[in-house]
Amino acid sequence: MNSDNFFYDVQDLRAELNELVERFASAPEERWTSQQITNLLSELLKDTADTAAAERLVPAAGAHPILLTLPYPLSANKYWRPVIINGHSMIVPTKEAKQFKADIGMLCWRAGIRKPLAGRVEVAYRLYPARPQDWQKRMRTDGATWDDSVRCIDLDNAQKVLLDAFKGVVFDDDKWVRRIVAERAEPDADGARVVVTITPLAVMQPQVSLFDEVTA
Repeated sequence: MNSDNFFYDVQDLRAELNELVERFASAPEERWTSQQITNLLSELLKDTADTAAAERLVPAAGAHPILLTLPYPLSANKYWRPVIINGHSMIVPTKEAKQFKADIGMLCWRAGIRKPLAGRVEVAYRLYPARPQDWQKRMRTDGATWDDSVRCIDLDNAQKVLLDAFKGVVFDDDKWVRRIVAERAEPDADGARVVVTITPLAVMQPQVSLFDEVTA
């Protein structure tokens, strides 16, 4: 079940549950106790509720995803460095990190982002490592998995760097990032880069309790 047809499925489920309750009420010989009915309905509703909770975040109405093609991320070791300030060790951005963030800010400005987006967002990114000169040889040798040996920053480090670079530019704080989708792509002729899609999110308001409505 996806978020597009969630409410439709809920309506169907409500009708089925009503029919079930009426059948139990009209057939006392089946000797269903109220507790047994309650337990059965709870089980039927549990799967729907669990699925709905995971799918309640949907693209905000009227909001369009923002597509960005950005420079290949720095590694975490090049993005942050430890310093000692007043006897305390701290991690601060490097000069390269500040330049990377400035470049990100300029590209976001060109993409139409004039101020940080308000509210929840989804960040989806596809990481393209640089294609080596011997890629055709690797493909002949290793087939479809030829790029497994290509040097590439891992997705976790790329994510940390990107989210930090987006702070104050795409969103005020990464607490607003409610969903992250990451993928390492096969290297191609367009070079090393990361393609990011930022999607503003809305929250589907839950309906009243189905169980309460059925048993009212």
